Amino acid sequence: MKCIYTSLVFLLASLCIFPLTGLAQCSKTLKNAQRAFEAGKIERIPLMLSECLEYGGFSRQEEIMAYRLLLDVYLFQDQEASAEFAMESLLKLEPEYNFDPTIDAPEVLYLYNSFRTRPVMRVNISSGINISVVDVMTHYTVEDESEALGEYGGRIGTMTGGTVSFPVLGSFDIGVGAYYLGRSYGYGDSILNTSTIGIITDTISIVGLKQIHHTIEVPVTLMYTLGIKNKWKLQPYVYGGLSFNYLVKAIGTEVSIQTPPNEKVTATLVDMTSLRNPITYNAVGGGGFRYKLGVDFLTFEFRATIGLNNVVDWRKRYSDPTLLYEYSYVDSDFRLFTYGISLGYLRSIHIPKRKKRYRTEY
Repeated sequence: MKCIYTSLVFLLASLCIFPLTGLAQCSKTLKNAQRAFEAGKIERIPLMLSECLEYGGFSRQEEIMAYRLLLDVYLFQDQEASAEFAMESLLKLEPEYNFDPTIDAPEVLYLYNSFRTRPVMRVNISSGINISVVDVMTHYTVEDESEALGEYGGRIGTMTGGTVSFPVLGSFDIGVGAYYLGRSYGYGDSILNTSTIGIITDTISIVGLKQIHHTIEVPVTLMYTLGIKNKWKLQPYVYGGLSFNYLVKAIGTEVSIQTPPNEKVTATLVDMTSLRNPITYNAVGGGGFRYKLGVDFLTFEFRATIGLNNVVDWRKRYSDPTLLYEYSYVDSDFRLFTYGISLGYLRSIHIPKRKKRYRTEY
């Protein structure tokens, strides 16, 4: 039993120590290869580095340095295919590797420029808060509409989702996204009570409504970003486009009416989905900044969603007898404007590849 225990301890120690030893040995190998290059003994460098590259003995930064060294070796030896492989391997590890035109050889820069180095797509995941503003198109009420006093007010909601964008030309990207929006607003009105013979009394009923729309928004946008070519650390951007919203649920979180003497009747979680248009259309726009972290970014963004059509299904305006007769509430025609801020994380997806070369015949 003691023998088995000792063997296990030795095995675990070996698993921990051997990788560290390998890393240390490969670090030494890389330094020896660099000295050999400086001494002009380049023919043996590929063999020196091959084992550590094959078995993962280098750290990520050392692996980048190793492929950079091999790139110079293969170009010096006119081994184009091997140099292309070294460049592709280097760009897979560090897609935005900085070559210096004042230091690097023209052959290196020519080969680099023959590769597609722009990201093939960018994926941005973000979350934030919004506030919705109700734009009344036509006001309806249970009273004489010319005396309508009802007012809508914005409330804080939430939003979360993501966008996939594709570079198209220069600093322009086309993006398509999917977001969950919780758009919330409130409504208040004062209703004059009348007797059955039409004589106005001195009592007033206070009608209140708090509602939230759970929607899925799908925007399609065109974005312009400053500083992509020069790889600015902080890159401002603006975008605009169109979107449609699919209504998942419209909930009256609180519907109330209060009549003298302080008799308040309240209902909660009233389903108002059937009174709303399931799909609405919007103009979208916004802008922000993205802060570079390697090939990825942290983002801060302001966005505005401007409703283009009526949120209310006018055909069902008077279809809910409970809202109409018990709470004296009827929907006005309105659009929703939503303004939000969000924080996000943007990942750039790179697939380095040699550009197509075309032979010109004379």
